[in-house]
Amino acid sequence: MTELIFLIFALLTVHIIGDFWLQPNKWVECKNQHKHRSPALFFHALVQGSLAVLPILFVTSDFKSLLSIFLIVGVSHWLIDLWKTHQNIRSRFFVLDQLLHSLVLVLIAIHATGITAKELFALLTINNNSTQIITVIFAYLLITKPSSIAIGLVLSKYSKRLKQAENDTDNGVKDLLEGGQLIGYLERLLILTFTLQGSFAAVGFVLASKSVFRFGELRNVNDRAATEYVLIGSMLSVTLTVLLGIITTSALKLVG
Repeated sequence: MTELIFLIFALLTVHIIGDFWLQPNKWVECKNQHKHRSPALFFHALVQGSLAVLPILFVTSDFKSLLSIFLIVGVSHWLIDLWKTHQNIRSRFFVLDQLLHSLVLVLIAIHATGITAKELFALLTINNNSTQIITVIFAYLLITKPSSIAIGLVLSKYSKRLKQAENDTDNGVKDLLEGGQLIGYLERLLILTFTLQGSFAAVGFVLASKSVFRFGELRNVNDRAATEYVLIGSMLSVTLTVLLGIITTSALKLVG
Protein backbone atom coordinates (compact mmCIF):
# COMPACT_ATOMS: atom_id res chain seq x y z
CA MET A 1 0.00 0.00 0.00
CA THR A 2 2.84 2.34 0.86
CA GLU A 3 4.35 1.42 -2.49
CA LEU A 4 1.19 2.59 -4.26
CA ILE A 5 1.14 6.01 -2.57
CA PHE A 6 4.85 6.48 -3.26
CA LEU A 7 4.44 5.51 -6.91
CA ILE A 8 1.44 7.79 -7.46
CA PHE A 9 3.20 10.87 -6.09
CA ALA A 10 6.46 9.93 -7.83
CA LEU A 11 4.68 9.65 -11.20
CA LEU A 12 2.82 12.93 -10.62
CA THR A 13 6.09 14.60 -9.62
CA VAL A 14 7.96 13.59 -12.78
CA HIS A 15 4.86 14.61 -14.77
CA ILE A 16 5.02 18.13 -13.35
CA ILE A 17 8.75 18.32 -14.05
CA GLY A 18 8.22 17.23 -17.64
CA ASP A 19 5.09 19.29 -18.30
CA PHE A 20 6.19 22.58 -16.75
CA TRP A 21 9.96 22.64 -16.30
CA LEU A 22 11.23 20.61 -19.26
CA GLN A 23 8.78 21.97 -21.82
CA PRO A 24 10.01 25.27 -23.36
CA ASN A 25 7.46 27.90 -24.38
CA LYS A 26 8.50 27.45 -28.01
CA TRP A 27 7.31 23.82 -27.79
CA VAL A 28 3.91 24.97 -26.57
CA GLU A 29 3.67 27.52 -29.38
CA CYS A 30 4.74 24.91 -31.93
CA LYS A 31 2.11 22.44 -30.68
CA ASN A 32 -0.66 25.01 -30.84
CA GLN A 33 0.34 26.14 -34.32
CA HIS A 34 1.14 22.86 -36.07
CA LYS A 35 -0.98 20.44 -33.97
CA HIS A 36 -0.42 16.80 -35.07
CA ARG A 37 2.35 17.87 -37.44
CA SER A 38 4.30 19.46 -34.59
CA PRO A 39 7.64 17.77 -33.77
CA ALA A 40 7.43 19.41 -30.34
CA LEU A 41 4.29 17.39 -29.58
CA PHE A 42 6.20 14.18 -30.33
CA PHE A 43 9.29 15.19 -28.35
CA HIS A 44 7.19 16.25 -25.36
CA ALA A 45 5.35 12.92 -25.36
CA LEU A 46 8.72 11.16 -25.62
CA VAL A 47 10.02 13.07 -22.58
CA GLN A 48 6.91 12.27 -20.54
CA GLY A 49 7.03 8.60 -21.44
CA SER A 50 10.71 8.40 -20.51
CA LEU A 51 10.22 10.18 -17.18
CA ALA A 52 7.30 7.91 -16.23
CA VAL A 53 9.54 4.86 -16.51
CA LEU A 54 11.90 6.12 -13.79
CA PRO A 55 9.55 5.66 -10.77
CA ILE A 56 8.39 2.29 -12.15
CA LEU A 57 11.99 1.03 -11.83
CA PHE A 58 11.40 0.97 -8.05
CA VAL A 59 8.66 -1.60 -8.64
CA THR A 60 9.86 -3.71 -11.55
CA SER A 61 12.75 -4.00 -13.98
CA ASP A 62 10.86 -6.13 -16.47
CA PHE A 63 11.59 -4.72 -19.92
CA LYS A 64 8.13 -5.47 -21.34
CA SER A 65 6.42 -3.71 -18.42
CA LEU A 66 8.69 -0.68 -18.72
CA LEU A 67 8.17 -0.50 -22.49
CA SER A 68 4.40 -0.80 -22.07
CA ILE A 69 4.30 2.05 -19.54
CA PHE A 70 6.56 4.18 -21.75
CA LEU A 71 4.18 3.69 -24.70
CA ILE A 72 0.98 4.17 -22.66
CA VAL A 73 2.17 7.42 -21.08
CA GLY A 74 3.75 8.72 -24.27
CA VAL A 75 0.79 7.96 -26.54
CA SER A 76 -1.86 9.12 -24.03
CA HIS A 77 0.06 12.34 -23.44
CA TRP A 78 0.33 12.90 -27.20
CA LEU A 79 -3.42 12.34 -27.66
CA ILE A 80 -4.51 14.52 -24.71
CA ASP A 81 -2.22 17.39 -25.70
CA LEU A 82 -3.32 17.09 -29.32
CA TRP A 83 -6.95 17.28 -28.23
CA LYS A 84 -6.22 20.42 -26.24
CA THR A 85 -4.59 22.14 -29.24
CA HIS A 86 -7.89 21.83 -31.12
CA GLN A 87 -9.85 23.71 -28.45
CA ASN A 88 -10.63 27.31 -29.32
CA ILE A 89 -10.02 28.54 -25.76
CA ARG A 90 -7.28 26.25 -24.51
CA SER A 91 -6.99 27.96 -21.11
CA ARG A 92 -10.44 26.64 -20.13
CA PHE A 93 -9.20 23.08 -20.57
CA PHE A 94 -6.01 23.47 -18.53
CA VAL A 95 -7.41 21.73 -15.42
CA LEU A 96 -9.14 18.98 -17.42
CA ASP A 97 -5.93 18.36 -19.36
CA GLN A 98 -3.98 17.88 -16.13
CA LEU A 99 -6.68 15.69 -14.60
CA LEU A 100 -6.63 13.37 -17.61
CA HIS A 101 -2.85 13.03 -17.45
CA SER A 102 -3.04 12.40 -13.70
CA LEU A 103 -5.76 9.78 -14.12
CA VAL A 104 -3.58 7.82 -16.55
CA LEU A 105 -0.67 7.92 -14.10
CA VAL A 106 -2.79 6.84 -11.13
CA LEU A 107 -4.18 3.88 -13.09
CA ILE A 108 -0.66 2.91 -14.10
CA ALA A 109 0.46 3.04 -10.45
CA ILE A 110 -2.46 0.83 -9.38
CA HIS A 111 -1.72 -1.69 -12.11
CA ALA A 112 2.05 -1.69 -11.54
CA THR A 113 1.72 -2.37 -7.82
CA GLY A 114 -1.03 -4.96 -8.24
CA ILE A 115 -3.19 -3.36 -5.55
CA THR A 116 -6.65 -4.88 -5.11
CA ALA A 117 -9.83 -2.92 -4.46
CA LYS A 118 -9.87 -4.11 -0.87
CA GLU A 119 -6.33 -2.88 -0.29
CA LEU A 120 -7.18 0.53 -1.69
CA PHE A 121 -9.56 1.07 1.21
CA ALA A 122 -6.81 0.24 3.67
CA LEU A 123 -4.78 3.40 3.00
CA LEU A 124 -5.35 4.64 6.54
CA THR A 125 -2.77 2.13 7.77
CA ILE A 126 0.06 3.54 5.64
CA ASN A 127 3.25 4.65 7.39
CA ASN A 128 6.35 5.35 5.33
CA ASN A 129 8.89 8.19 5.40
CA SER A 130 9.67 8.03 1.68
CA THR A 131 5.98 8.50 0.89
CA GLN A 132 5.86 11.59 3.10
CA ILE A 133 8.94 13.02 1.40
CA ILE A 134 7.61 12.54 -2.14
CA THR A 135 4.26 14.04 -1.05
CA VAL A 136 5.97 17.21 0.19
CA ILE A 137 8.16 17.44 -2.94
CA PHE A 138 5.04 17.12 -5.10
CA ALA A 139 3.33 19.94 -3.16
CA TYR A 140 6.30 22.29 -3.60
CA LEU A 141 6.53 21.55 -7.32
CA LEU A 142 2.80 22.08 -7.76
CA ILE A 143 2.81 25.45 -5.98
CA THR A 144 5.48 26.96 -8.23
CA LYS A 145 5.10 27.03 -12.01
CA PRO A 146 1.85 25.03 -12.36
CA SER A 147 0.08 27.33 -9.88
CA SER A 148 1.59 30.37 -11.58
CA ILE A 149 0.17 29.24 -14.93
CA ALA A 150 -3.26 28.54 -13.41
CA ILE A 151 -3.37 31.96 -11.75
CA GLY A 152 -2.21 33.56 -15.01
CA LEU A 153 -5.10 31.94 -16.87
CA VAL A 154 -7.60 33.35 -14.39
CA LEU A 155 -6.01 36.81 -14.67
CA SER A 156 -5.64 36.70 -18.46
CA LYS A 157 -8.25 39.38 -19.16
CA TYR A 158 -6.48 41.77 -16.79
CA SER A 159 -2.97 40.99 -18.05
CA LYS A 160 -4.06 41.66 -21.66
CA ARG A 161 -5.20 45.14 -20.65
CA LEU A 162 -2.01 45.71 -18.69
CA LYS A 163 0.27 44.58 -21.52
CA GLN A 164 -1.24 47.29 -23.70
CA ALA A 165 0.16 49.79 -21.22
CA GLU A 166 3.66 48.28 -20.99
CA ASN A 167 5.14 51.01 -23.17
CA ASP A 168 3.82 53.69 -20.82
CA THR A 169 6.76 54.08 -18.43
CA ASP A 170 5.00 56.77 -16.41
CA ASN A 171 2.30 54.64 -14.83
CA GLY A 172 4.50 51.88 -13.36
CA VAL A 173 2.55 49.01 -14.96
CA LYS A 174 5.61 47.40 -16.55
CA ASP A 175 7.46 47.09 -13.24
CA LEU A 176 4.29 45.79 -11.60
CA LEU A 177 4.02 42.95 -14.11
CA GLU A 178 7.70 42.01 -14.15
CA GLY A 179 7.92 41.58 -10.39
CA GLY A 180 4.60 39.77 -9.98
CA GLN A 181 5.68 36.26 -10.96
CA LEU A 182 8.83 36.14 -8.81
CA ILE A 183 7.01 37.62 -5.83
CA GLY A 184 4.25 35.04 -6.32
CA TYR A 185 6.77 32.19 -6.31
CA LEU A 186 8.42 33.36 -3.10
CA GLU A 187 5.09 34.10 -1.46
CA ARG A 188 3.66 30.65 -2.18
CA LEU A 189 6.83 28.84 -1.11
CA LEU A 190 6.83 30.67 2.22
CA ILE A 191 3.10 30.24 2.83
CA LEU A 192 3.22 26.53 1.99
CA THR A 193 6.17 26.03 4.34
CA PHE A 194 4.44 27.85 7.20
CA THR A 195 1.14 26.04 6.53
CA LEU A 196 2.84 22.65 6.66
CA GLN A 197 4.39 23.67 9.97
CA GLY A 198 1.04 24.91 11.29
CA SER A 199 2.43 28.44 11.68
CA PHE A 200 -0.57 30.39 10.44
CA ALA A 201 0.59 33.49 12.32
CA ALA A 202 3.67 33.52 10.09
CA VAL A 203 1.39 33.31 7.04
CA GLY A 204 -0.31 36.48 8.28
CA PHE A 205 3.10 38.13 8.60
CA VAL A 206 3.94 37.26 4.97
CA LEU A 207 0.65 38.77 3.79
CA ALA A 208 1.15 41.92 5.86
CA SER A 209 4.68 42.36 4.52
CA LYS A 210 3.53 41.94 0.94
CA SER A 211 0.70 44.42 1.49
CA VAL A 212 3.14 47.07 2.67
CA PHE A 213 5.66 46.70 -0.15
CA ARG A 214 3.62 45.39 -3.08
CA PHE A 215 0.48 47.44 -2.81
CA GLY A 216 2.57 50.57 -2.31
CA GLU A 217 3.44 50.29 -6.00
CA LEU A 218 -0.19 50.89 -6.89
CA ARG A 219 0.19 54.54 -5.90
CA ASN A 220 2.11 55.00 -9.14
CA VAL A 221 -0.40 53.10 -11.27
CA ASN A 222 -3.40 54.99 -12.55
CA ASP A 223 -5.15 51.94 -13.85
CA ARG A 224 -8.01 50.10 -12.20
CA ALA A 225 -7.05 46.90 -14.04
CA ALA A 226 -3.63 46.94 -12.34
CA THR A 227 -5.24 47.22 -8.92
CA GLU A 228 -7.63 44.37 -9.65
CA TYR A 229 -4.76 42.32 -11.10
CA VAL A 230 -2.71 42.58 -7.90
CA LEU A 231 -5.63 42.08 -5.51
CA ILE A 232 -7.17 39.09 -7.31
CA GLY A 233 -3.77 37.55 -8.03
CA SER A 234 -2.75 37.83 -4.38
CA MET A 235 -5.99 36.32 -3.10
CA LEU A 236 -5.79 33.45 -5.59
CA SER A 237 -2.16 32.79 -4.72
CA VAL A 238 -2.83 32.71 -0.98
CA THR A 239 -6.01 30.65 -1.28
CA LEU A 240 -4.45 28.01 -3.53
CA THR A 241 -1.37 27.71 -1.34
CA VAL A 242 -3.21 27.45 1.96
CA LEU A 243 -5.62 24.87 0.51
CA LEU A 244 -2.72 22.84 -0.87
CA GLY A 245 -0.96 23.10 2.48
CA ILE A 246 -4.02 21.80 4.32
CA ILE A 247 -4.49 18.96 1.81
CA THR A 248 -0.81 18.03 2.04
CA THR A 249 -0.89 18.11 5.83
CA SER A 250 -3.91 15.78 5.80
CA ALA A 251 -2.13 13.47 3.34
CA LEU A 252 0.94 13.37 5.58
CA LYS A 253 -1.20 12.41 8.56
CA LEU A 254 -2.84 9.75 6.44
CA VAL A 255 0.46 8.12 5.48
CA GLY A 256 2.20 8.41 8.82
